[in-house]
Amino acid sequence: MKINDKMQIAYTQVDTVLNFYNQDLLAISIPQEVRDYIRKNKSKSYQFNINANEFKADMLTAESVSVLLWIFENYFATEKQKEIISNWEYHNINFENKKVQNKETTNQELVCVQEESFIIKIINKIKLIFKIRKNTDE
Repeated sequence: MKINDKMQIAYTQVDTVLNFYNQDLLAISIPQEVRDYIRKNKSKSYQFNINANEFKADMLTAESVSVLLWIFENYFATEKQKEIISNWEYHNINFENKKVQNKETTNQELVCVQEESFIIKIINKIKLIFKIRKNTDE
């Protein structure tokens, strides 16, 4: 299975971030198969260099954040934290669905109103006057 470029970059970023953690704790918490999969599928051409003191979450791609969240949820999170993550995901899915529903386009057509010219209005008024007189004379 070929991994796309975005995911290769994400795995590179995840591997770099995980290297900042205590390796003994990682060896106990995360199965070796998961670490091997990340290392095997990371980008060979992309280098992600960060300084631990200047690290900010916005340096990571959305895919990297997703992988790190998956690792946290599956290997580090307590039951309470898993419940919070689950509720947050449910809220986000509902929020996204509402945004999509609000973006649905409605078909609206402009109504073209033709205004009568001044002369036509006068002629119609005169006709109306004659109609009224004709009806009253009868």
